[in-house]
Amino acid sequence: MIDYYAIGYRSCPAAWDPPSTIEIHRPIIFLNLDPIDMNTSNNIAGLQAILNEENKTRMFQLPLIQNASDEIRAVAQWDPTIHESDTMNQVTPNDTLIYLIVKIIVMISQPVHMELILRKRIAITISKTEGWWPEKTLKNFLGYKTHKGTSIVYEIVSHIPKNLHDIKEQKQIDDQCCSDDNIEKYIQYSSQIDSVLLLDKLRQEVLLAENSAKQQTVRKATSVSNITRQQRNT
Repeated sequence: MIDYYAIGYRSCPAAWDPPSTIEIHRPIIFLNLDPIDMNTSNNIAGLQAILNEENKTRMFQLPLIQNASDEIRAVAQWDPTIHESDTMNQVTPNDTLIYLIVKIIVMISQPVHMELILRKRIAITISKTEGWWPEKTLKNFLGYKTHKGTSIVYEIVSHIPKNLHDIKEQKQIDDQCCSDDNIEKYIQYSSQIDSVLLLDKLRQEVLLAENSAKQQTVRKATSVSNITRQQRNT
């Protein structure tokens, strides 16, 4: 992954060489699932999400003309006339782009069965059909290249680590603990603990020695020879 300050897009890795018409930045989607969500179904992610400067207008449902379930692919047909816009029904002027928002619903089974709604803003131009070969040659000479499609790759992560926001604070704590003052205080505190443990060890050794001496005296007083001598005297 490339640093955010280097690419200008947060959470969009760009360390790869994509094929033609595929965007270099790959958005990362954090589903932020917890164990409770993992055991439920019929979840819908991204239902309330909108893009920046997106107008809340009616979306047009496009008919599917091809569906290849084995390749996880579907093809929909789009007709610019459905928008009832003059801009869509004429050739786009030079230095002008038309921005459209594509919304798709993806059903996933891992890590949990759920529906994922993705929204993507694309830029297009409407042009007339290219004529005979001199016109194509002129465009190629000027460096113009027409692409009839665009693609983007999404990366999905099941959940956000719970301690993600504590990493920076933990690093600050580690830096503070490694300062000279804190290290010196730690050494002094450790020395005091060692002294207390040493004194307690000596105290326990003295008590064990005293108890051992008392037990030896009791054994000597109750030996067999002493018991026999006491019986003769009686």
